Amino acid sequence: MVIYTFLSLLSLLVIIYGIIFIFSKQYILNGSSDFHFRYALVLGAGLENSSEPSDILLDRLLTAIQLYKTGKTDFLIMSGAAKKEKNEVAVMASVAEANGVPSAAIILDGCGFSTFESCRNFKSDHAPASVLLISQLFHLPRAISIQRLVGDVQAYGYAARIFHFSFLKTSYWYLREVIAIPYNFIKYLLFLLK
Repeated sequence: MVIYTFLSLLSLLVIIYGIIFIFSKQYILNGSSDFHFRYALVLGAGLENSSEPSDILLDRLLTAIQLYKTGKTDFLIMSGAAKKEKNEVAVMASVAEANGVPSAAIILDGCGFSTFESCRNFKSDHAPASVLLISQLFHLPRAISIQRLVGDVQAYGYAARIFHFSFLKTSYWYLREVIAIPYNFIKYLLFLLK
């Protein structure tokens, strides 16, 4: 009975994720798209050994740097956790600067502890505005939906595809996105109640 309930709930979440994916697909741009954004929001994805970006974060950073260098965006907002022992945004900024992005073009959001917080912070600091969210394809549907739901922001996404990840890793990340749906729904309800 417990297994059946779990599988039913998981199936429902997969369907909801599919709907979110279909909805957000129209807002995901690609390299051949003609676009320019004042802001690109690079969503954090953790550090390794407290000082190196994880492979998934490095993929996002290199993608954002490429977009900046080709004139697709004016500012890169590095959003992640800025804790004393693990300052994710400082590492993100350091990678961007080492790859030729001037510090004047980098904005730090050290209170981006989750995708929801990153999107809420962008709204607070820059809305009304449009923004290009930088993440992997599995993550963009949720990020775009959250950013548009919190209001006053026209959110689009650009998928980081510089690195190629294993099927196992990618499957884990898609499953993680499915499981994140209820958590983010609760956060959104709390946001509305404020």
